[in-house]
Amino acid sequence: MSMSTRKRREQRKSERSASPSSSLKRSADTVAATMASAGNDENNAVMPRAVLESMQKNRARDVFSMAAFCLLPTVLIIVNKGFVDGDGVSVRNMDSGAMKILLLALFTSLLAYKTTIRLIPIVARRTLGKRNMYGLDINKKGTKMGEIAIPEALGLASGCAVLVALVVGRTLHTAFILRERKQGKLENSGESEHNAALATIGFMLFLGFVDDVLDLPWRAKMILPGFAATTLAQSYQGSTSIVVPHIFRENVRLVLDALDSMPIVRDILPTGVDKKSGLMDVGYMYIAFIWLLAVFLSNAINIHAGLNGLECGQSLVIASGIIVLNVWSLLTDPTSDVVVGPHVFSLLLIAPFFAATVGLLKQNWYPSAVFVGDSYTYFAGMTLAVAGILGHFSETLLLFCLPQVVNFLYSIPQLFKLVPCPRHRLPRFDTQTGLLSPSKATETRYNMNLVTLFLRAFGKTTERKLCLRLLAFQVACVVFTFAARYVFIAFVHWK
Repeated sequence: MSMSTRKRREQRKSERSASPSSSLKRSADTVAATMASAGNDENNAVMPRAVLESMQKNRARDVFSMAAFCLLPTVLIIVNKGFVDGDGVSVRNMDSGAMKILLLALFTSLLAYKTTIRLIPIVARRTLGKRNMYGLDINKKGTKMGEIAIPEALGLASGCAVLVALVVGRTLHTAFILRERKQGKLENSGESEHNAALATIGFMLFLGFVDDVLDLPWRAKMILPGFAATTLAQSYQGSTSIVVPHIFRENVRLVLDALDSMPIVRDILPTGVDKKSGLMDVGYMYIAFIWLLAVFLSNAINIHAGLNGLECGQSLVIASGIIVLNVWSLLTDPTSDVVVGPHVFSLLLIAPFFAATVGLLKQNWYPSAVFVGDSYTYFAGMTLAVAGILGHFSETLLLFCLPQVVNFLYSIPQLFKLVPCPRHRLPRFDTQTGLLSPSKATETRYNMNLVTLFLRAFGKTTERKLCLRLLAFQVACVVFTFAARYVFIAFVHWK
C-alpha cells in the first residue's frame, strides 16, 4: 500500500469519526484548505486560520440577527393571537389544529436547517475537491480573499434538505393530522398540489445544478422553467376570479358589454363583473398569469444577484413575508381551514425553505465561504412561486417581489441585447479603498441592474453595506405590500 493511499484512507476515517457538532467547522476547514499552498504549513496559507474563524463568527452573528428580525413579526402574531386575549390576559385560545400545524412547521424547519448544515461540507468536498467546481470572488479581485477558490453549487445542499423536509412533513401531516380531522378520509387534502410542488421544485433544482455544471445558454434557461411551471399551473385548484376595484367596476362592465358582440373575443374574455362582490372570473387568463409568474420568479432571483449573500438574503426576506401572511390567515381568518387549507400548504412549504436558507446563508454571507450557484437561485425562485400560487395569493407575492420586478424591467435592454451586456454585470472593486463603485457596459453606459443603480444613487460603499441596503429595500417592499393589502381592503373597498 502506497503512502498516499494510506494517508487518504486515514483522512476519510477521521472525517467519518468526527462528531456531528463539528460539521460546520469542517465546512470552514474545507474552504480553508483551498487557501493554503502545498503542505500543511499555516504560514504558507493565503489567510491565517484565526482570521477565517473570526469571519465565520461574524457571518453567523449577522445571519442569526437577520433571521431573528425576519421572524419577529410571526412570533408576535402567534403570541398575540394565540396566547393573549383582547384584554391582555394570558390565555391559550388557539385552535388545536392550528397549534399542530405550527408545531409541524417548526419540526420540518429544524429538520431542513440541520440537514442543510450537515450537507454543506459534503457537497463542498464533492464539488471542490473531486469535481474542481469553484469560483473566485470577483468583487475582491486583487486581494488575498480574491485568490481563494470557493466551492460552487452549494444550493444543492439546501434544495435536497428542503425536499426531504417536505416529504417528511407531508407524511406526518397525513398520518397524524388529516386522519384526526377526516377520520381516515383524505379527500380534498391536496395530494395533487403537493406532488406537483415536489415535481416542480425538484425540476428547478436539477436544472440549476445542470446549469452550474454545463453553463446552459440563456435560451435554455428561459424556456425550460416553462415546463416546470406548466405542471404547477395544471395542478392549481383555486379560484380564477379577481376582484375589480369598486371605482373601476362600472367601466369594466361597459367594456365587456361592448366586446360581447365579437364571437372570438367573447370566448376568451370574462363574461362580466358581479355587481355585489366585484368578482370577475378571468378563467384561463389567470392560469396564464400564474404560469408567467412562476417562470419570472424562477429567473428573477438569478438576475438580481452578484453580491455575497444577496441571493439568499432576498429569498429569506420574501419567505418571511409569506410566513407572516400564512400565520396571520391561519390564526385570524375564520374562513381559513386550519388543517388542509391553502395557507396551511403554503406555510408547511415555505417554513423549511426559510430554515434551509438560514443554514446556507451562514456560509454565503459576506465574506462568502461558499457560492450558492444557479442550483439555489432557480430552486429558490420556484419555491417562492409555488408557495404563493398554491397558497392562493399570487398577486400579493408579486408585490413582495417588487425589487425583482424593478430589476428585471430596468435590465430589459441588456437582457434582450438591445444595448451591450457583459457576462458579469458586477460592480468595480477598488483594492485601495475596499469600496465598490458602479460598473459600465461601455465607456459611456452603465450596467442596467439594481445593484449598479444603488451604487449610482447612494455612492461608493462596501459590499456588505450595499447588500444590506438592497435587503432593506426588499423589507420595505414587503412592509408596503402588507400596508397596501390591508388598507385597501379596509378603507378603499378594494375587495
